[in-house]
Formats: sequence, C-alpha cells, structure tokens
Amino acid sequence: MEWKIIDSLASPGTGTFFAAVCSPRNLKLIMWYRSDFFLRSGHCISTSNIGFVINDRLKEINIIHAFPFSTELWANFIKTTSCPGNSPNFKGSCLNSSSCQFKECPYKIKKHLAS
Repeated sequence: MEWKIIDSLASPGTGTFFAAVCSPRNLKLIMWYRSDFFLRSGHCISTSNIGFVINDRLKEINIIHAFPFSTELWANFIKTTSCPGNSPNFKGSCLNSSSCQFKECPYKIKKHLAS
C-alpha cells in the first residue's frame, strides 16, 4: 500500500517523528516513528516484503504507533513537540539544543551556541 506524506513533525524530546499520511482512498493516519530519515510533505511511503520504500528507495523505519488522523490531535502534536523547525515561519538558530535527542537536526537548523 502506498501513503503520501501530507505533513510531518519532529519531536526533539523523544528523538522521534510524526507524519500525517494519506492513502489513495483518502484514509488519513498519524504515524509515530523512529528513523534516521525524516519524512517530508510530498514523500511517498509504501510497504514491501523487504521493508519500507520511500520515494523508490528502501529505508529503515520503526513505526511505533499509528493513530486515526484528526485535526485536533495533529494541532496538539504541533503545540507539544517544542521543535522550532515545526513552525513554518521559523528563522534563526535553535534554542532547544540542550534538550534535543537528534544527533543532526532534521530541519538542518543550526544550534544556538551559548556565549
């Protein structure tokens, strides 16, 4: 089955991600996962007998849980993930670097260096 990523969020406190996904039949889910690959809007994910394929490339993804999509639940994830990159209007460096579990920022934001 193929799913299209419609939105995604990073959760720096847990080092995990959330992706809002949609099937060709308009079934929408929120997928909570761990990976070294950040799914972005427009990516396509499909299952195969050897794993997950993202945009025609085999990738390792550990799906922790999947939830039925709701606008309210997604908005709550946005409010509680506390990652500045999850905001489309964010510009600058990350002030949350001390509590961030990611080795490398999924948004490629520079960490703020304390002076």
